Parts: sequence; structure tokens; C-alpha cells
Amino acid sequence: MAIALCLGGGSFSLLFVGLQTTSPSAAAIILQLGVPFTMLLSVIVLGERIHWRRGLGIALTLIGVLIVTWRPGGVSLSTGLWFVAASAFAGAAGAVLMKQVEGVKPFQFQAWVGLISGFVLTLSSVLIEHGQWDAASAIGWPLVAAVLFTALIVSIGAHSIYYFLIDRYEANLLAPLTLMTPLGTIGLGVLITNDHFDLRMAIGGGLAMLGVLIVALRRKPAAELLVAREVR
Repeated sequence: MAIALCLGGGSFSLLFVGLQTTSPSAAAIILQLGVPFTMLLSVIVLGERIHWRRGLGIALTLIGVLIVTWRPGGVSLSTGLWFVAASAFAGAAGAVLMKQVEGVKPFQFQAWVGLISGFVLTLSSVLIEHGQWDAASAIGWPLVAAVLFTALIVSIGAHSIYYFLIDRYEANLLAPLTLMTPLGTIGLGVLITNDHFDLRMAIGGGLAMLGVLIVALRRKPAAELLVAREVR
């Protein structure tokens, strides 16, 4: 239940709240905080060690986020970006908790995340929000299309392809490809929602994603390298 609420109901709900007052481009960059959050929580909770390369990656990610949030008066996180940062932390906490569970397959996790999150979010909406059906009716088909796209194309389609690739290729090969997500979000945000994107965001976003890339591209252990040489 804790994993489901962190990865599903918690992480995505906080993200959707944040997107009400911040741009998709800025949110995509702030979400990169999930990588250093995950690494730091793994040290605190799981007792893992951070190699200097990953430490460098975490530092670059944090510097990139600081550049994005910097204003003439200092660092400034809007309310929406705080929610996005909280979303990144919730996702990181769910990932660390997930490491402690064995014997559950990825699609089983997705099913449990959907079931528990759906129940909790429905109950929360009934208790906290008002006028849901009127708002949904006013939006009409765009809302239906967004829900179907998220459920079928993203959750089932994209995640299924990702698990398929993980089963057949090395994680080091796939990790850089995941950086297409923030890049695509920034590009589509500029094209579709007219997001403001300047040199400061470009530099900060580039540093943040470089840090994520360094963290993702871990060096193979010596034993794995030896086996690979013998196979060749």
C-alpha cells in the first residue's frame, strides 16, 4: 500500500496539482530531482554506497535545478514547482520501498498501484472536491481522450514496451534513452503550451539531465567485465 500510494496516488496527484500553476517544461526539469532523491534515500534506508561518479551526477542534477529555479532575488520555487518536487520525492520513496519487496512482477505492481490508488483517490475526491461531474462534462471529449491516452498508450503500451526492452537489453543501453522523456516534454511544452524557455532553463536543464545520465550509466563491476572478456 505504501509503494502504491508513493508511486501512484501520491506521486501523480502531486504532479497534477503542480501542473495547474507551472509549465510542463519547468516540471520536466524539476522532476529530475527524483534521481538524487532515490540515491540519497537508498543510502539512508538501504545502506547503499554512492560511488564518486554518482555523487558527481547528483551534484550536477542539483546544480541544474538550482539554475532553473534561480531568480535575481535568489532561488525561488513557485507553489506548483514545490508540488512537482514533492512528486519527485514520493516517486523516489516508492522506488526505494520497491527494492525491499521480492517476488512481485512488474505488471502485478502496476495492477496493485492502480487498484489502491484508484480507491484512495476516489475517496479523497468525494471527501475534498466538489463539482467533479460538472467539470468533467464541461470539458467533454478532451478529458476522455486524455484519460484513454494515459491509460492505454502510456500505462499499458509504453510501460509494456519498456519492460520488454529491459528484459532483452542492458540497463546501461536503455538509461540514456529515458532522457528523451524530459527532452520531449520540454519540446512539446514550447510548441503546444507556449512555455517560456530561455538560456537559463536550457543550461539548467542540460546540467540536470547530464547528472541523471552520469548516475544511470554506472560502471560495470570487475567480475562482469571479466566474464564479458571471456565470452568474447
